[in-house]
Amino acid sequence: MSSSLQSVIPFNEHTTRAFLEWIQSPQHVNRQQMSYTDRAQLMLYCLSPNEKCQTPAQRYFKRRSKEYLVIEDRLHRHPDVRNTAPRLVILAKETLSTVARIHQQLGHTGYKKTFAAVEK
Repeated sequence: MSSSLQSVIPFNEHTTRAFLEWIQSPQHVNRQQMSYTDRAQLMLYCLSPNEKCQTPAQRYFKRRSKEYLVIEDRLHRHPDVRNTAPRLVILAKETLSTVARIHQQLGHTGYKKTFAAVEK
């Protein structure tokens, strides 16, 4: 792990590797990785549902936007049977730093409590 990344992420290399394995495992249900561009497209159609589509890709995002809503300028996934509250969409590149922030907010609890909080 690079020293600049280590200064932002308070995990050792073993914990970081364990988290990345966990998030990609079949048991982890929130595995979708979203890019900035994908999020921007979804937000566009959430905020402007009457926006005209010019390409098949735009039609795809417009159709998918029905699964999302915008709360305080942030993209959330609609509640479902498993998750009764809207879930914040986190970009793939921000995942590890978000987990680190949650870990710190919980008072540096162990990885099981941190991962459980991330699942919510």
